[in-house]
Amino acid sequence: MATVHLLCGKVGSGKTTFAKRLEQNGAVRFSIDEWMLRLYGPHMPRKEFDARLALCLDLILDLSERLALLRVPVVLDAGFWWRAQRDEARQRLTQKGVPWCFHYFEVPEPELWRRVEQRNQERPRGSFEITREMFLLFSGWFEEPQADEEFHVVDLGTRAADPPATRRG
Repeated sequence: MATVHLLCGKVGSGKTTFAKRLEQNGAVRFSIDEWMLRLYGPHMPRKEFDARLALCLDLILDLSERLALLRVPVVLDAGFWWRAQRDEARQRLTQKGVPWCFHYFEVPEPELWRRVEQRNQERPRGSFEITREMFLLFSGWFEEPQADEEFHVVDLGTRAADPPATRRG
């Protein structure tokens, strides 16, 4: 059975960069932002966004479980901003006997905003434009992983060319 990699971090923390590296090594990559944008577009009321996000994540987890059982590694670039969301994904995978690895991307706020500004200028396909106001709001919503959560801290460095480093949380 293959591993499902769960990526957790704030906007601009490097989750997508890391996910694409795993994809280059044979993992199937699921990006929640890409799914949301393709299916629903860039703008919607918050309540509607949350309901659609939950539906997409549920479907992505279904697919991830199946792929892992078929020995295909999977990476979920979904952010996992809330503890309850992380707990549910881990519990669901564990109940199915699917191995998982939880990666947390810890980056200082000024570096996060620098990266988001750069991404906003480049606007790669499958990414939302994030204003400063949105960035601050989203940062306030994020629930930091706690010591009792099993995770690896990923440090991509400040340059995209830096190799990723991990340490246990």
